[in-house]
Amino acid sequence: MLSKIKEYSIYFPALLIFSLFFSYQTNAKVSDGEITRMVMDMTNEKHPECNVMFKRGVAPKTGDGVVCAHRINVSMDSELNRIYKDVMERYAVFPKQKKRIRNVQRDWIKYRDEECVFEDFDGSGIVKTRCTAEATALSIWYLKRLNSIQFDEKGIPQIKKVLKEYSITVNPI
Repeated sequence: MLSKIKEYSIYFPALLIFSLFFSYQTNAKVSDGEITRMVMDMTNEKHPECNVMFKRGVAPKTGDGVVCAHRINVSMDSELNRIYKDVMERYAVFPKQKKRIRNVQRDWIKYRDEECVFEDFDGSGIVKTRCTAEATALSIWYLKRLNSIQFDEKGIPQIKKVLKEYSITVNPI
């Protein structure tokens, strides 16, 4: 019996670190590096021909940059729509939380447009494509985080916490 305990005791530190890592992840705030990494990973996965957008010292040709930026944003938007739909279906059992998620997403749209669209006096505008991709990645990050929360006594309080953090991030006033 003692030999079995000794065998399993080597796993205890790893299990402890593993559990601390995942409990920290539900409480972690997103960093700029994580957002950039999400955009890069999506680009690598969906549009490997556009990796030049992220290489230091290599400038894409103007036309390639515009095409790649558009492709990346379309892919990011598709992923956002997919995860938003999943979250809304999953949270159907919590109508108040579902409404809060919808309201935070609406605030996020305003945030994205204020941060990423330059509007001229005549009503014309310029979309900052990198900004849009990063704003979309931010929304995806929070929605994935909401989707990963378990609906139990430990998870339910996390929903409110994540929604509050997301709301403050996109509507700091």
